[in-house]
Amino acid sequence: MHASPHAPLLSGAPVSTVAAVVDWQLAHHAGFVPAFVSSIRYAPIHGQHARWRVIGERLSAQNAAPDDAVAAREGLERGKVLVLLGVRDQIVVADEVAADAEAVLGSGNVDVRVLDAGHEVPIERVDECVGAIWGFWECA
Repeated sequence: MHASPHAPLLSGAPVSTVAAVVDWQLAHHAGFVPAFVSSIRYAPIHGQHARWRVIGERLSAQNAAPDDAVAAREGLERGKVLVLLGVRDQIVVADEVAADAEAVLGSGNVDVRVLDAGHEVPIERVDECVGAIWGFWECA
């Protein structure tokens, strides 16, 4: 499936398209644009690699000493970050993001999954995303 901004998100709600939902969020949620801008500003695509390296260092410390309470508190519950990417995404290029994530977080601290999708990965591959997340939380 190749998602379109005009494709329904829910089978029983044909007016709920990506474009319509974004328009609704713009009209009714004052925090939508600041949240979106923040997600771009603090991603490692704009010089945030040093901040992400801190996460990687904490994960490495946590994974090296699983019984260390301080390392566990400063790390993440599963000791890894899951990144889901789309192979056909022309905005967030899977190979580039995977390489960046592994470089800043450490290859043992990140689980990168590339799905047969474009930029709208969770819309195009709902079941695969849920399965990947579920499996990550169960097995990581």
